[in-house]
Amino acid sequence: MDNKVLCERALAWAAEDVDLEDAAQLRGWVSQGEMSALQACMAGPLPFGTAGLRGIIGPGSHAINRSVVRKASLGLARYLKKQVEGAQTRGVVVGRDVRNKSEVFAAEAAGVFLAEGFRVFFWEEPCPTPLVPFAVLQVGAAAGVMVTASHNPAAYNGYKIYGENGAQITPPHERGIAEEISHTGPAKDIAVEALGMAGERCTSLGASMKEAYLKKALELCIWKKPAPLKVAYTAMHGVGTPWVEALLQKAGYEAMHKVEPQCTPDATFPTVCSPNPEEPSALALAKQLAETCQAQLLLANDPDADRLAVGARNAQGKLHIFSGNELGVLLGHYLLTRKEWRRPLLLSTVVSSVLFRRMCEALGARHEETLTGFKWIANRALELRRQGAWEFVFGFEEAIGYGAGDAVYDKDGISMALLVLDMASFCAAQGTTLVGYLEQIFRRFGFYTSRQKNLNFAGGGAAEKMLALMEALRNNPPRKLGGLNVVSRSDYQRGFSMTGSESKQLELPPSNVLAFVLEQGHRILIRPSGTEPKIKIYMEWCEVLREGEPLERAAWRAEESLLCLEQDCLRQWVSP
Repeated sequence: MDNKVLCERALAWAAEDVDLEDAAQLRGWVSQGEMSALQACMAGPLPFGTAGLRGIIGPGSHAINRSVVRKASLGLARYLKKQVEGAQTRGVVVGRDVRNKSEVFAAEAAGVFLAEGFRVFFWEEPCPTPLVPFAVLQVGAAAGVMVTASHNPAAYNGYKIYGENGAQITPPHERGIAEEISHTGPAKDIAVEALGMAGERCTSLGASMKEAYLKKALELCIWKKPAPLKVAYTAMHGVGTPWVEALLQKAGYEAMHKVEPQCTPDATFPTVCSPNPEEPSALALAKQLAETCQAQLLLANDPDADRLAVGARNAQGKLHIFSGNELGVLLGHYLLTRKEWRRPLLLSTVVSSVLFRRMCEALGARHEETLTGFKWIANRALELRRQGAWEFVFGFEEAIGYGAGDAVYDKDGISMALLVLDMASFCAAQGTTLVGYLEQIFRRFGFYTSRQKNLNFAGGGAAEKMLALMEALRNNPPRKLGGLNVVSRSDYQRGFSMTGSESKQLELPPSNVLAFVLEQGHRILIRPSGTEPKIKIYMEWCEVLREGEPLERAAWRAEESLLCLEQDCLRQWVSP
């Protein structure tokens, strides 16, 4: 964008900004000629990503701030009036986590809804993300808004939207809301009503809704005979601690051993570089505590407590941190085999393990793959439930997101923490551990292991560079990877799968994902992240376990093969 045009846009936004400090910052950057800062924050409107908006906190149209939240809320309000019957009377649920400015943004959103004639159900205290979709269903709201950036670094915040069905919004709703936002006009002209002046139109959510949630979460338990397990827990400086503690106490489990510095909310996340429990470095203090207290289990929520990382000891007493795929397979198998189901339905995403699909089909359950993101899992589960009375048993995505049952149609790190303990207690009664249980599954269905590599694109033009790499692979797909032939490829953007000369249409919405299946069933998928400037490469390798062969030997072979595969992908896709 031309510098003159960029400065004009920044000054125009500043003139309409509701935040005087943000407006002053923009004007200061213009007067100082800070073009890189202006380019970053004024590079167009903040796009819809994971069922809403997510960006760096700061001034401008391409950041997350009071003006952007105000415009988003007005756009959503207008869309709901057009699309949802009785939307204003049914109202909107608004919640927030403990991130920087979450309280301000949540109040801003609620104020706009009130000014637009909506009833508001407002979480007074910070709450886990799953409590917003739970409350939407409990009160019959027209929509829900959660102010959070989940596991993103401290500089980020976001605005996540749930539909009246309690699931994250998907197209065409995303496009419809974005269109309404684009016509909202100056932020300073948007009316906001103070929560304290709304009277009965603003309902505070608190203890009674929490109790309702805990009661429903307890119903997920199957074994219901708590073993005396030592648990090391971290909330990653977020909101999970009181919720997990209350739930485990109600279920009859002993008090957790907490990583105290990380169980106190802190928007700066001072003990981690990134508050993402998927990343090994983020679990350092939790693993240290687990060794100190000799915990049998490690549980870790991300800051908004919708994700869950789990570790358990193997037969030799070594702590094993499960991958998202491994825990998904464990939970799915446990729910499917320990309870009677009439028409069981389990879902996973296209980047999740093939083992999950094989297992579900072998056990007589219906399984489907969706696009990446729990919003697709939840909405498809609801659709199939309406169509054929399918019972939604479980769904997961490899990025440590899991959900079960019909109380929360989103990933839920709180209820899944209890389900993991219930499963671990069952294993203890059988004389094994979660690691031993997983080995039983591997020996029956095959050994699968996965590896993920992120290609980071920092700085200007990141989106263009990411798209260029995807288009290069789309137009010139590899014939060999890791020394093995590519036997089939799937292009989820163009909607086809090709095996040899035979083409098959894919029954999924368009998405910028490419998949390559190699000889012997190994596979690679690649896609741009929806929330960060990175491309994600997912690799999965399957090994046949020989009779009596130690699992460690097959795992070593698979890891060596995955490393070679990763190096070849980087050589072909990045080095040139």
